[in-house]
Parts: sequence; structure tokens; C-alpha cells
Amino acid sequence: MDETLDQALAHKGLLIIGLLLLAGPLFIGLVKLVRWLRHGKRTRVADTGEERVAPPGKRSKEPPLWTRYFTLIGFSTVFLGSAYFGRWPFAFFILAVICIGLWEFWRLLRTCHIDPFPLLGWLSGIAILAVAFWWGAQPLGGTIALVAAILCASAVLIGGVDQYLSRTSGTLLGVIYVALLASFLVIMRAEPHGLGQILFFFAVIQFGDVFALLGGASIGGPKMVPSISPGKTWAGTISGLLGALLGAYVLGFVLPDHSTGLLVATGAALFATGLLGDLAASCLKRAGGIKDFSRLLPGHGGILDRFDSMLLSAPVAWMLLNLL
Repeated sequence: MDETLDQALAHKGLLIIGLLLLAGPLFIGLVKLVRWLRHGKRTRVADTGEERVAPPGKRSKEPPLWTRYFTLIGFSTVFLGSAYFGRWPFAFFILAVICIGLWEFWRLLRTCHIDPFPLLGWLSGIAILAVAFWWGAQPLGGTIALVAAILCASAVLIGGVDQYLSRTSGTLLGVIYVALLASFLVIMRAEPHGLGQILFFFAVIQFGDVFALLGGASIGGPKMVPSISPGKTWAGTISGLLGALLGAYVLGFVLPDHSTGLLVATGAALFATGLLGDLAASCLKRAGGIKDFSRLLPGHGGILDRFDSMLLSAPVAWMLLNLL
């Protein structure tokens, strides 16, 4: 348990997040009702000539909301539980995320006809996480430079010149995108109010995701970037921003040393970077011609599908909460 964070505040924050997660059935019912009101269409039965309302979601290819909900409950329990019990459990959880995330990234590269260097990538990712755990963010710049140099040199010995540029750059991109960005969660947890920062970060991201889904389902309207993510609407994006601001305001009490204005501004910044992270992941998947990075998490896809908003937001959250 974080010794520098008031335990009462930590428990209260976890209780609020837990209650919001347990309110999932109410949220699912609301989404289903809204979708039925918006998309229920009258179709004529050929043999009787009668009209009836088409069952909502019958033509949808999206996974059932209940599947997504139970997966989210499991993921949230492991994420928040490991963070609650200290730096070491959380670091091992992030280590698992990095190893699985890199495996998913290697699969993506192979669909793009790029054969990465998996062992070099995994070792590089573990090295970056170890440096972040023991020494924090300050030496990461030098670590990345050293990792890049070793990877480039080793790739010559292992793979020769055949597709050297694409294989090396693809492997290095995976290490930076997955391992480096995820390591900032471990760095954040090691801060004096690390548990509070993790709770705040998680709440802002989840509030934004839930409100974006509800806003997109209930309002619909113009697509935001249909060429990249056809499901995203401007209404959903604005709703998600409002949800992130609400999450920052509601969970702001876990960080008593920060002003409400700074926390709300941080919430807005995290939603913006999370949205960019989501779109970046969509670009990667479109480049590989895949819908999900894997099928490890029912209803969500892979680890990178679940973490796409968090990866780009983690370093931003750490900087705003600790350097300002």
C-alpha cells in the first residue's frame, strides 16, 4: 500500500471506481434502450404483410455488451488490485502487459510482411521497464539510445542485410510504442502519491470511454475520421471529453496537493492524448488489415486494444501531475 497517500482517500477512490464498475448493468440497459430507440426499424414480413420492429443490434457485428462488461471488470480488478498492493505487483503486471503487447505487435508486423526480431524486442522492452522501475524517467533517454544502438548492431549479426531497415525499424517501433510508453505507468506508481495518480488516471480514461460510447450510441451524427475509425462520431468525442472532465473532478480528491483547475485541465489533456492513441492504434491495425490486435480479451480484442488510450496518455499524465 502507498505509505504517503492517506489510506482513507485511497479506499474512497477505489470504492467510487468499484461502484461505477458495478453500475455496468444499468449502463448496458441504457445503451440498449437508446440503440433500440434510434435503430429499431419497422420491417414488413413478406408472407403476412405485417410490420414489426427489428430487434436492436441484430445486424451489428460488435461483441455483446455483457461480454465487454465482464472483461472490463476482470481487467480493472487486476489493474487496480496490482497498483493497490504496491510497486512490485504493479510492475509485474505491466511486465506481462509489455510482453503480451509486444507479441501482438510482432503479429501485426508479420501481417505487413515485416519479420521482426522478437527476442531482441522483448529483451529491450524488459530492460526499459527495469530502468524505469529502479531509476525513474531521468535515464530513459539514454536507455532508449543504447537499446537502439544494440538492437541495430545485433540485427546485422542475426538477420544480415535482407530487409534490414524494415525489420529493425519495426522492432524498435514496437519497443517504443509498447514498452517505453507502458513503463511510465510504473514510473507514476513510484511517485510519492503514486497510487492516487494511478487511480486518477484510470478514472479519467474510463469515464471518457464510457461517456464516449454512450454519447455515440444515443446521439450519433457525423463521423469524426471515418477513414481511420468509422465508429467514432463527433457527438461521442464531445461526450467522452465531458466524461473525462467529470472523472477528473470526481476523483480529484485522491490528489489533495493538486488544484482542481490543474486536475480538470489534466483530464482534458488525457482525453485528447487517449483519443490520439486510439486513432494511432486504428491506423496500425488498418495498415495490417486486422480488426483487433488479438483475441485474448473477449469483447475487447487484445491487450493493445485495451491499452491503446492508456499508452499515449501515461507519459502525459506523469508529466502534468509531477512536473507542474
